[in-house]
Amino acid sequence: MQDGTRVQWLVGEIESALARHPSALVIDTRRNPSGDTKAGDRLLAVLRHTARTTRIPVRVLIGRGTYSAAAILFAQLKADAPAVRFYGEATSGGARTFGGPASRTLPHSGIVVQVAGDRAEAPSADVAALVPDVPVEVTWAAYASGTDPVLAAALR
Repeated sequence: MQDGTRVQWLVGEIESALARHPSALVIDTRRNPSGDTKAGDRLLAVLRHTARTTRIPVRVLIGRGTYSAAAILFAQLKADAPAVRFYGEATSGGARTFGGPASRTLPHSGIVVQVAGDRAEAPSADVAALVPDVPVEVTWAAYASGTDPVLAAALR
């Protein structure tokens, strides 16, 4: 699936969940390695609308595995909808970053590398990394025991 197809599927799932009037909407972006910055426009619109016009709190889980396109999208969301709360650790990318990675094989070593194809930035946000409103440390002990302190904090 292309980025846009996955995002559209996710938006459909969110809209279905919102129709059931949940107590909170939690979006987990902690393992988002990047993608097309334009693909998230509809997701941004749904989250912005939910945060501004409903009583359903919007909570976004972020961390060191949240990179460029997602970090740009959520930096924009944070600037546009201050009611949205971010939980976890700082992202590994901010509102000005390089994106559109393409695989290239180095000719002499055969090593495959990712090369950025464009520069992307959120127009109304300028941050090196998105910092959570509610910082939650992810420890090895929590990981090893299979617990998720970031999700637990967001569900409180």
